[in-house]
Amino acid sequence: MSTSSCTFEDRCVSVLCCKFCQQVLSMRGMKAVLLADTETDLYSTDIPPTR
Repeated sequence: MSTSSCTFEDRCVSVLCCKFCQQVLSMRGMKAVLLADTETDLYSTDIPPTR
């Protein structure tokens, strides 16, 4: 079992917007890590986009 010094409570919540039109996609985004490719930035949310 491994432990991490960063806890869930320490993570920042981000507003996710479209890069092209600036429409807000989610007010509850969090940065995620793809273990197969740690060089790629990913963001996750628990709310589906409104459009």
